[in-house]
Amino acid sequence: LDKTAYPTCHGAPDAAEQKSFSTLGISLRLGAAGVHTLYAIRYPTVSRVHVFELDVAAEQPSVTWIGCVEAPETILLNSIVPLPDGGFLASHFYERGPNTAAARERTLAGGISGELWRWHARTGWSKVAGSEGSGLNGVEVSADGQWVYFGEWGAQTFSRMSLRDSTPRRETVKLEFRPDNVHWAPDGMLLLAGHTDTGSNVVKI
Repeated sequence: LDKTAYPTCHGAPDAAEQKSFSTLGISLRLGAAGVHTLYAIRYPTVSRVHVFELDVAAEQPSVTWIGCVEAPETILLNSIVPLPDGGFLASHFYERGPNTAAARERTLAGGISGELWRWHARTGWSKVAGSEGSGLNGVEVSADGQWVYFGEWGAQTFSRMSLRDSTPRRETVKLEFRPDNVHWAPDGMLLLAGHTDTGSNVVKI
């Protein structure tokens, strides 16, 4: 456990958690000499970010657990992306707990159900102003950390929003499917994947 980087982490997954370990969102922070940082959102019994050191320099890749970050109460983390300054952003899909069923129905109807959350070791969790939406899902950031890109599963939209302006600028395009995952393509465009009730879609933005 890296207590400096993850000061609130309670400890490594115990035997029970290891046995049932499954993930929702995953993302990679590229490092040097083939050693990277892997972020994985634990799901469904808890909403927690687990952090691993991923070493691909050797003939056999290895993964070592180094920390964790607990989500705020009732927050259902969905997707995650590292920030250039050492923190990360995560999307909150809808409320977990006793009100989950009602939150899901609101999301399906396109109602506001979540927002983006930012985490840093020094300051902990904070909401990203202006990011509220319906079932926030896939998330990416620009290399300089100036822009964040995210989908709204419930509203079937995709947005980009400034992260460093005092008043966030947000621009949105309408889709004909529910966006799920977004990642940078090698050509500098964004690959966005999602689905309808009957099929899957992938587009470039």
